[in-house]
Amino acid sequence: MSYMGSDAKGDRLTDMFYLSLADQPSISSHVAEFHLMNSQSNFVEEDLRINNRWFKSWRLTEILIHIKEVDNDYVIEKAQAVIKTEHGNYELPINHVFFRGRSIQLGNQGLPGIFVFVHNGGIYLPEKASSFLMSQLFFGFHSSPYFKEVYSSPSIKQGHISGFKIWEILYPNDIETRLDYLQTSFPSRTLFEAWKRGK
Repeated sequence: MSYMGSDAKGDRLTDMFYLSLADQPSISSHVAEFHLMNSQSNFVEEDLRINNRWFKSWRLTEILIHIKEVDNDYVIEKAQAVIKTEHGNYELPINHVFFRGRSIQLGNQGLPGIFVFVHNGGIYLPEKASSFLMSQLFFGFHSSPYFKEVYSSPSIKQGHISGFKIWEILYPNDIETRLDYLQTSFPSRTLFEAWKRGK
């Protein structure tokens, strides 16, 4: 569960899933195979289409990824997820993978969201979580010319994300200055009293 980017009421509360390596990566002939398991039991409450059927609730149980080295570059040969639903298990290709600083789009007919490789495992962000700017900036699979990272101390241990990052906002030059936004006091006593009461 993540509050990343949320306000005090948790407007961006969403699920994120840490998957740990089921065993050490198998590496042979420049091909690496990663088998990751999800030990969390909670379900994702987002619509998912599988074989022309819609599921309201589902769980990601495992991921299998094959990565091949070609001409000093990396190619994802296979990225497959196993999804558990009330009607049984299904295998789905993964649409989007973030690996070694690269955002790799693999398709759009499989599992939505993004799988991000991290130390000793990976994190799956469902479609809702992956759409939030703070999630994109924190995990690094999206950059913006208007946010400059100035501090970073993230830590991921046993599936728990801690630490934080700080960005400097770089405002575009064509933004018109609103003097009322620069005020340091309330323009009226009535507004100040309403603010104190939380209204």
